[in-house]
Amino acid sequence: MNDIKKQFCNFLKNNNLLLTAQRECILNYILSTSYHFDAEQLYVQMKSEDPSIGRATVFRTVKLLESSGLIRKIRLGKSKSYYELTVKKKHHEHLVCQNCGKIIEFIDSGLEERIIKIAKKNNFKINKHAVEIFGICEDCFKSTKNK
Repeated sequence: MNDIKKQFCNFLKNNNLLLTAQRECILNYILSTSYHFDAEQLYVQMKSEDPSIGRATVFRTVKLLESSGLIRKIRLGKSKSYYELTVKKKHHEHLVCQNCGKIIEFIDSGLEERIIKIAKKNNFKINKHAVEIFGICEDCFKSTKNK
C-alpha cells in the first residue's frame, strides 16, 4: 500500500471509518489524474466505472479526502469549486480562462518571493496563499480574434 493510501486509511481509522472498495476506487482515480476536477465530474467518471456507485458516496468521499488533507478545494470564480491533489505537487498558482474554464498551473519563484516580502513588510505571517488570475486563454483568444 502506498504512503498516500496509508495516510487516507489512517485518517479513516481515526474517524471510525473504513476504506471501502468504492472509496478506494475514487482515491485511485484521483491519484491517477493530474487534472483539476469538480465533484460532479468525478461522480460521472466513477459512475461509468461502477454503475452502483451513488452521488452521495462520491461527494462524501471528496469531503473526507479534503478533510484528510490529500486534496484541496479551490474556488475559481463565484460559483465553481474544483479540487486538486495536495500531495506529489509543488505549490503553484492558477491562470483561469473565463471563456472555456481551462485551468493552467504555473510556478513563479519571483512571485513567491514578492508575496513573502509583502507579508514581512506588513508584519504578517502567511499560513497559506493562493493566486488565481482570470482572463482568456490563448485558444479562446485566437478563436475570438478570427471571428
